[in-house]
Amino acid sequence: MKGSITVFATMLLMLVSQFLFTVLEAGRNLELKNVAKMNSEAVVESVFAQYCRPLWDEYRILTYDAGSDSAGN
Repeated sequence: MKGSITVFATMLLMLVSQFLFTVLEAGRNLELKNVAKMNSEAVVESVFAQYCRPLWDEYRILTYDAGSDSAGN
């Protein structure tokens, strides 16, 4: 025997590898969706970070809080 492989073994190897790669791709897609969701939440939080929260809570008006910055002005 010179190391030949049967048709059945070849098909079985292809099926197992196809299943493995399908599971890996599904996991990758799920993680990409989770990262995109976390990034979008971070963007929304940073956009609304400088808005005046009491005016939004009481009147639903988005106003920018320009009264303080990182230098304390």
